Amino acid sequence: MSSSSSGSRVRPYLVTSADAARLPRWIPLLFCAVYVLAGLIGRDPWRTDDAIGFGISHTMLTGSTIDWLVPNVQGELVPEGGPLPFWLGALGMMAARLFNALLSGFLGHAANGWLITADLAMRLTAALGLALSMVMLWYAARNLAMRPEIQPLDPFGAGASPQDFGHAVADAALLAVLACFGLIAPIHETTANAAQLPCVAGFLYGLSLCMNHPRRGGLIVGTAIAAGLLTYGIPLAVVLLLSVLLLVFVVRPYRLVAGWILATVLPVALLGSLAWPALLAYFSQPDAMVQAMPLAEGTATVPVTAAASQQVATFFQGWLEWNASMVGAPSMATLSRLGGTLPWYLWPLWPFVLWGVWRWRTGCREAPIAVALVPLLLMLLASLLNPQTADHQNTLTPMVLPMAILTGITLPMIRRSMVSIVDWFAVMIFSVASLAVWAYWVAFLSGWPPRMAMKAEAALPGFIAHISVSELAIGLLATGAWVLLVVWRVSRRPRPFWRPMALSSGGMVLTWLLLMTLWMPAGNWRKSYQELVTPTRELFASEPGCVMHAGLDQGELALFSYYAGARFVRLPELRATEQATTTPGSCPWLLVADDTPGPIDLPALLVRNDDSGLNGNRRAALINEPWQPVWQRRRPFGKTPHLLALYRRPVPEAAQAR
Repeated sequence: MSSSSSGSRVRPYLVTSADAARLPRWIPLLFCAVYVLAGLIGRDPWRTDDAIGFGISHTMLTGSTIDWLVPNVQGELVPEGGPLPFWLGALGMMAARLFNALLSGFLGHAANGWLITADLAMRLTAALGLALSMVMLWYAARNLAMRPEIQPLDPFGAGASPQDFGHAVADAALLAVLACFGLIAPIHETTANAAQLPCVAGFLYGLSLCMNHPRRGGLIVGTAIAAGLLTYGIPLAVVLLLSVLLLVFVVRPYRLVAGWILATVLPVALLGSLAWPALLAYFSQPDAMVQAMPLAEGTATVPVTAAASQQVATFFQGWLEWNASMVGAPSMATLSRLGGTLPWYLWPLWPFVLWGVWRWRTGCREAPIAVALVPLLLMLLASLLNPQTADHQNTLTPMVLPMAILTGITLPMIRRSMVSIVDWFAVMIFSVASLAVWAYWVAFLSGWPPRMAMKAEAALPGFIAHISVSELAIGLLATGAWVLLVVWRVSRRPRPFWRPMALSSGGMVLTWLLLMTLWMPAGNWRKSYQELVTPTRELFASEPGCVMHAGLDQGELALFSYYAGARFVRLPELRATEQATTTPGSCPWLLVADDTPGPIDLPALLVRNDDSGLNGNRRAALINEPWQPVWQRRRPFGKTPHLLALYRRPVPEAAQAR
């Protein structure tokens, strides 16, 4: 029996060279490429969270300094999360603008079909973050699996080398992420939830380096903690920081270099985490008019406007309240939420994790196990303490990566019977899912079978389907690849211990690809606002000016701004010397949304809503104005009625005479 450096007993297990055979490089690269890119191209920003994330970055791109400091969508504050994902999204849009300018300079009008739109640039930036997460996870799992604490037995000299074992574990961990049921949809949205993955992946990768390279690893860990706070708030950063502290005091390899780790992690994490909140606190002081922001050393200062200071203070207070709302006492509602979501969201990882923890129960303090287990347990505790049922899936997302590492380490000890159960479950689930995707698609196009066709038409009222040769070809290739994968697993009976993840990850990736090809036009039509709002562009262009709003959600504000060019009432400028924002009194347009049945009762709607530019005396004055309706459209989807209407302020007769 082998033993670890800390002396704890670990149950022996054997891994031969055949068991640790490396996965051909092109397979995980292909899987990751399809996983990341499917659903990325050929769609618009989708309403709700995806549109809100895009809207924050687009507001930063087209706005002023305060929009970078205070995340908002066209003046509507968004205190949930942090600014980092949206900073990167806005920078990605800037890079796309530069690329488009260079390409147009070389190709002229021939470059029109190759230009990168702002929304695509945002999604490409998010895709790069997801790809980076997978790379860092793979190297983290490999570094941990090569540690001597968990190396398998080799009594006959036929065992796998540490390098081969580490590569096989890393392959298994990567496939486990791709196989996770709940992760596939949210990570393809431009939200702070998806941006948690690069932070956690960087954190795990840094920890895997700390034992041999404490300063380099500590720098990465500290950066990841700071990025976690700037991405998803204080709870995520606290979980990561507590994980480091527990590891350096409990796990022997980390305890030996604890001084170097803490001396690197703490300054980087604290400085990186506190910079943005410190700016918020500075600009939110009540005496903002006498505060000053130095432009450069030795130059004059520029006073901060009182209105901007008030907006920063409102945002900062909302951000602190949001962070505080994520911590509370455990309740039955929380337990019920986790019990209903965790089993499917984290499938098929959690059975392997539970089995692995049981097998490694005497070696849980070993570094390769503790690096993943400690953050996982703290993340689970944070989820239990989070009373916000609306964020239940967001709290589960960061758990996927440490669970994937534990799954990769556990797979060499899995019994053949359990492997067969997981494989046949994957074959059944993804075969049925693929068949359902094809069946409903054929029914929607042909009308047969009638019951399926009726259900599809009810979900997509007014959508006209058409056959795309390229989408059909990709769908057929995905289906054929799934059949070949199943035949390979059944006929060849491969020995590598990563095989339980092959069918699960392959089925997930190929089914997602099938769904994002055949049904992408329908999904884009249902979730996009482009066709709905584009007709208003000519109206806004005919009479330039700002737009007030009432009843619209943040996603709708983002899409009207992007597609229709609506200039909503924005936040006041941060600097007094900058151009003042448009005031509600000068706005010729009023855009409203109403979810009540029947025609819009504008005075009642303005009374119910207290949106930007409509509060106080101003709102009371607007109610009495004779607004003229110029455009109206009902959203063709959703269970509740949703009517959008645009009103114009009457033009004075004197202006008409001129």
